[in-house]
Amino acid sequence: ATPHTVKSQTALRQTLTIYHYDRALAGSSSVSSVAFSNTGPTTAAGGRTTFTLTFTIASALSQANGDQIFVGVPMTSSDCNAGGTITDLTTGSQVGTIGPASMGFFPPVCNPNEEASSLNSGVVLNAGDRLSISVGAYFLLPNAGNYDVTVWTSKDPTPTNSNSFPVTADQSVSNVTTSNTGP
Repeated sequence: ATPHTVKSQTALRQTLTIYHYDRALAGSSSVSSVAFSNTGPTTAAGGRTTFTLTFTIASALSQANGDQIFVGVPMTSSDCNAGGTITDLTTGSQVGTIGPASMGFFPPVCNPNEEASSLNSGVVLNAGDRLSISVGAYFLLPNAGNYDVTVWTSKDPTPTNSNSFPVTADQSVSNVTTSNTGP
């Protein structure tokens, strides 16, 4: 493999856009009923938060076939080890984990704006199953506004947007005092 160097954020975004566009053309099915919930502790711009994402898959997925779930997040990870768990709400079982996707460069480069799953050994998810993904250790974008996340799978390749969620402007803190009561 030939080493690649990312020269700018713009080049990185263009590469990711082409990657998602090509993937969307590969099939026509998509996940549905995507719902995003910021589970806290903050909605402040630049703040560290956790979130839960629920959605319904249109096509069956299988660990044995190497199927995956992907989440596009408009945030930046605190590190390349951030991630979470995947639960099949239909069966009540924890079925896998999710974490920052590799961008396929050599050496590997973490993509903090895309999460990729690893299904547990032997897991089969049926078409129509409702899934929940809980992800932690993410920093919200530095600018206030309304954002959404996208979800797709290796069998439902058309990205589907979640509901929009707010990122609020950071607020100032005033009248802070300290008191030294120690020896």
